Amino acid sequence: MTGLGFGEIFGALLIGIMVDKFGSKKTVMLNLLLLKCSVITTLIVLNVDASIPLTVLMCFFWGTHDGCLTSHSSEMLGFQFETKMEPFSIFNLAKSLFVFAFSMI
Repeated sequence: MTGLGFGEIFGALLIGIMVDKFGSKKTVMLNLLLLKCSVITTLIVLNVDASIPLTVLMCFFWGTHDGCLTSHSSEMLGFQFETKMEPFSIFNLAKSLFVFAFSMI
């Protein structure tokens, strides 16, 4: 879980820098690249005798992706609504519904 926590912090900082430098639309490609890295390391961990460093790397990639996705979607939703409560509510509702759906699967 340490890798996940460090990944969350690193991802949030990275996405902030990338949005400032390249804009929001081009930064989506970074999110897709991080998702690809997360899936690849997870598949490697599942198919190989997972060692602790490889598992920490997998958690770091998932944390980085989650931190980037959370920060980026909060940044985009902040400009879509007039109040500050609506985007936060919509984001948490969507995230909760997807967590529930994938937990049921």
